[in-house]
Amino acid sequence: QQQQQQQQSPRPQQLPGVQHKKSWRDYYTEEELAHGRRINIRGALGVPLFAAWYFALAALLGALSSALGGPPSGLGEASSSVPAPILALRAALAVFAIAAFVLQASLLPPNASEDIYHAQTHLGAWVFLTRHCLMLQAVHQVATLFAGLLRSVYLASTTTCISLWMAGLGWFVTIQ
Repeated sequence: QQQQQQQQSPRPQQLPGVQHKKSWRDYYTEEELAHGRRINIRGALGVPLFAAWYFALAALLGALSSALGGPPSGLGEASSSVPAPILALRAALAVFAIAAFVLQASLLPPNASEDIYHAQTHLGAWVFLTRHCLMLQAVHQVATLFAGLLRSVYLASTTTCISLWMAGLGWFVTIQ
């Protein structure tokens, strides 16, 4: 019976006289690890929703700008080629934005004794405004890169009309 328990347990058993190095998993119960997996699944499901949210916000801001008599945005960029150094800068910014989001998304799950454990039960880590901001920033940087690469009028106008909004979110994440 003891051998069956050892085979079912995913954690390594300590051998007498051998010093055991603790893994991060040793600090969690099975329930907490399962909670962490659910948080990751909810996090993955939120990515396409927030990408769609970015484009919905951009459409709303573009319509508002047009209704208020603002100039059409992004048309100059779409009709000409973007210089290579600017594209390289946009590529670097897109990589950094994605890396920041992935780093924030790969944090260890909370323990059951922490209040945030219960707060993340339904929405996962999307309860944090920081995750919203980092996701929208990553979508914006990737869309800006592709606007220059593809010379897309739609992407150029989309990223131009929402750029101040995205800058505000970046400032918020930086100073919070």
